[in-house]
Amino acid sequence: FIFLRRSGFFLIEDTGVPYVAFLFTGMVLWQTFVDAIFSPIRMVNQSRAMLRKINFPHEALLLAGLAEVLFNAMIRAVLLAGVLIWQDVTVPATVLLVPLGFAVLILVALGIGVLAAPFAMLFHDIEQALAVFLTLWMFVTPVLYPPPATWPGSLTMSVNPIAPVLDTTRAWILTGNP
Repeated sequence: FIFLRRSGFFLIEDTGVPYVAFLFTGMVLWQTFVDAIFSPIRMVNQSRAMLRKINFPHEALLLAGLAEVLFNAMIRAVLLAGVLIWQDVTVPATVLLVPLGFAVLILVALGIGVLAAPFAMLFHDIEQALAVFLTLWMFVTPVLYPPPATWPGSLTMSVNPIAPVLDTTRAWILTGNP
């Protein structure tokens, strides 16, 4: 998308910050969301044999998956900090609200993942279908571009439940005004 934008093929309005920082921030948030969706499915599939043999609280699988998602998010946050320093972006005070945005993204995604996990255990194609669906969902969510202000593009912000959370969290990191 950086190449397409520079070549003039993909025109994006001014984001207020360097596009590399804008794009990387959106991708970090989106990838954390996707990881949290797949976490319950992955944990249940990996622990299938153990679930049959050992009696333990099944919530432990969710907590282990959550810990993995949080660890990966922290690594991405360190990389994001490096990109923000490299692009010379001054971080506003609203960056203190970013854990709230991450928490909402992760909790919504875990909920989706928990709902999809039983179906993924029964039908193994659900995981692949979910990956395709999430790729399409990324393109209608303003991850790679600023949220459109005019209709019909603005419809994505009102219908898509993740778009306002992702855009607000990104604004807390980059500009300070969501």
